[in-house]
Amino acid sequence: MRKIMALVIVVSIVIGMLGLAVFADEADPSNPGLTVTSEPGRLKIVLEGEFGEKDWVGVYKNGETTDPDNGGIASLVWWYAGTAGSTVELPAESENVIYNRPDEFIIDGVIVPGDYAVMVLADDGYVLKEGYTPYYITVESTVVEGEDTDKTPSELLFFSDDTYGDLFIGTNDIDDFDYDDEKKCFVADVRESNDPYIELGLSPMMATGGMAQLTAADAQVISIGVRFDPTAANELEFYYQTEDFPGLAEAQKVMADYSNTDGYQFVNIDLRQAPNWSGTPLNCRYDVFRSSKKACSLEIYYIGFFKSMAGANEFGEAWLAKGGGANDPSVTEAPETTDAPEVTASPDDPTAPPEEEPTEEIPVATPDTPDTPEETGSPAKKGCGGVVPGISMLPAIIGAALLIRRKKK
Repeated sequence: MRKIMALVIVVSIVIGMLGLAVFADEADPSNPGLTVTSEPGRLKIVLEGEFGEKDWVGVYKNGETTDPDNGGIASLVWWYAGTAGSTVELPAESENVIYNRPDEFIIDGVIVPGDYAVMVLADDGYVLKEGYTPYYITVESTVVEGEDTDKTPSELLFFSDDTYGDLFIGTNDIDDFDYDDEKKCFVADVRESNDPYIELGLSPMMATGGMAQLTAADAQVISIGVRFDPTAANELEFYYQTEDFPGLAEAQKVMADYSNTDGYQFVNIDLRQAPNWSGTPLNCRYDVFRSSKKACSLEIYYIGFFKSMAGANEFGEAWLAKGGGANDPSVTEAPETTDAPEVTASPDDPTAPPEEEPTEEIPVATPDTPDTPEETGSPAKKGCGGVVPGISMLPAIIGAALLIRRKKK
């Protein structure tokens, strides 16, 4: 394996401020001796058994491949397994735990929320140790929202007509993208592809008054209401840039999982702990799928910008409860009223009003979604999407930077 001289930043985290961790056991029978547990912002990896001196453990983002010389990427963090195993709690300050990409993995002293893979690899190489498979686990956000959380959308782009067509300024690996007048949504005909995406023109929309002037603080969670065939894919990526941090790069990417349903669903893109999400948003990129296994149509019904996850969830649940589709839960219909009957003179008493006759109650019409396909799956929500920021310059993290000879795995 190629040896690399690397400047390794050893991260010092004040774990005592977080209190004692309470981890739930998540043993995996396909990985003997390996137990991986999580709590918001933290991971605990316990490895027991016999290992070679150069067997090692690497933590990657879900979906990443391991060998940098063959199209893979360096691990987020790694350490040697130890001949009799080891126990590592992350984030941790240890000269034996090597952070290759700390700016993608740790922010404000905790692990960035998202989906991760823990791998036990053999003999300083990039092949899984015999008998082991990738161990997938989700780290939840440490953000706790109180009862006074602002749930009001900062901006809601509901596609009941094609008013917001100018939001979509470019596509890739999408054969057709247009507004469907019958379904009342934008439809992307996605190819089988590794990189299908839609570029979102937030900057020109805000500049022309097509949407509110937003800051990153106004859009901590971006929620999207969709429908598609879930056998095509289950993950999305969202690349962001702001005036403070321009450029669509791996360092500025978050991920989220769709629900496994062919009915209406909403998915939340959680930017609350994303590095570099500050300032005024510029044009962003919605990778509708991380990769699509087959061609399919993706229907997009709304994009909402919220200050809180609670607000995004509340709106999405209301949308589903109202039937999804073109039924905008933020639109409330005023009760139908009728004018007071005109008073006319009766034959017997010119000044007396006529005898009242019973009136028939007129039902109030409710909007229907035209030509809504039959749903075979149940409506589903995604309360929170995983945040997996990408590569950028190494930040000044609490602690000392040590120049040491290390293998960069």
